[in-house]
Amino acid sequence: MQKGKVKDYFNYVSDDYLQVYTETLPSDSIQAYIFQERKKYILNLLGKNGGRVLDVGCGPAIFIHELLERGCQVWGVDISHKMIEHAKKILGENELTAKVEFLVGDTEHLSFPNNFFDCVLCVGVLEYIDNEKKSLEEISRVLKPGGELILTVPNIKSPFNKLDRSLMKLFRVCFHIYRYLSMSLGREVYLPEKKLSLRTDVTNRLYSPRLLDQALAREGLQAVEKKYHIYRFAFLNPLIPGFGIWLSRKRNIFEKLRLEKTGVNCIIKAVKKYESDQTS
Repeated sequence: MQKGKVKDYFNYVSDDYLQVYTETLPSDSIQAYIFQERKKYILNLLGKNGGRVLDVGCGPAIFIHELLERGCQVWGVDISHKMIEHAKKILGENELTAKVEFLVGDTEHLSFPNNFFDCVLCVGVLEYIDNEKKSLEEISRVLKPGGELILTVPNIKSPFNKLDRSLMKLFRVCFHIYRYLSMSLGREVYLPEKKLSLRTDVTNRLYSPRLLDQALAREGLQAVEKKYHIYRFAFLNPLIPGFGIWLSRKRNIFEKLRLEKTGVNCIIKAVKKYESDQTS
């Protein structure tokens, strides 16, 4: 059920998804800031040029251009056929596109040989999937020993996330009560649509970085670096546009206070161990 809902959701938002990564949006667009900052951090974490790279949840070719510029051979996989259609259209036809292959698929069933990739990107994916263990197992299987995995997850330790989710639950309860009372009185209920707002029936889990380290280790993957970023309360975005961006740019203050781990998102770089390391 979850997989079908996720597929429908990302098909629905595919037209707008690239915009928040690439185009110049209003200075108070926290959505664009989050996505663009995340992309910058991930590209900085990539340790080497060249090699085979798998981008799981590639979207509309978000990282493909930069990977090609680094001399990589790239495979992009996404559960949304609309995202893949956009990716192919955006990339176009040139001498570099011969180094790219796009496939509709998901992390639980990767159609690649063992030990095939030098690097796997899994950005904004793990929190949506049905079977986390199977997905990490598949990623580890297709990754070469010594290869790198870069993934991102929402941080369960973040007080920003905890408060936002609590308020969202309260809002949903209040809205359902309001809708019930309005419909009982014969009134229409209208809620403005925002395409990149997550559907309420799509699970979007928070993760403990420590427990995720353990899950990675069970699949022969060792976390070697973490980056926390974004410090904002989502419920304040409509009230104080730009505040979340301003606060997130004060990351050095959070670091000085040893509060950097309160960031909304966590980016993890892991390396696949060699068999001799796994058995020792």
